[in-house]
Amino acid sequence: MFSTYQINNTTLLEDVKLPVHFEPSQGIYFDQYPYKVLVEGSKIYHDIEQHYIISDWVDRCVNYFNYRHNWTNKGRSFYFKNFEDLDNFVNEFKYYVISVSGPVNRDHLDLLTNKYEGYFKPVYRKKNWFGKYPVKITIERYYAINNSDSKSPTLFADIDRIVSHQCTDYKWYHSPQFGKIYSNYLYLLEEDRDIVLQSLLLTYKQFIRNKEQVYMYNKKR
Repeated sequence: MFSTYQINNTTLLEDVKLPVHFEPSQGIYFDQYPYKVLVEGSKIYHDIEQHYIISDWVDRCVNYFNYRHNWTNKGRSFYFKNFEDLDNFVNEFKYYVISVSGPVNRDHLDLLTNKYEGYFKPVYRKKNWFGKYPVKITIERYYAINNSDSKSPTLFADIDRIVSHQCTDYKWYHSPQFGKIYSNYLYLLEEDRDIVLQSLLLTYKQFIRNKEQVYMYNKKR
């Protein structure tokens, strides 16, 4: 899957000292870059002279094949293959860095590279969703638009009835009674995860898109 990403060369962020805040990433960016740096300035509003300096530095100091960057309305992101390039960039422009994301420890790296078992994708977070639920199931009707059930205004309410027969402590992102919503998130306790999923797969398998479970991250420092 990661044809140009060398997992054995990855430096874990908990093992090094960076002068800026870092957090666990949610994937290997573009299947190649384990590290991401978000810097100040959006696609529309930014210090043109400062970003010229940043761009010039990156062009001179980082191999073209070892990084990429991206502008959004929220900021400018740089992605690096090698920790050395990340470290040099952060130390050079630390006063403009908002955050650094990457693999924080070995367990996290294993999750990012799909070394896990089961139906549920691991997600590294500092806390559960809504401070309580470690499991999230994404349900989307527009991926099954050719199915007649997808046009039913009571689809999410029908799914809710099945869930309510399996457990009592759960939460929807949007109320399932709203007939015009096209996607929703169902949050569960871990002990209810498997029985609810099995029930949903029997009738509504085509509407289930993602299944995720929180793995807690606590910094060592």
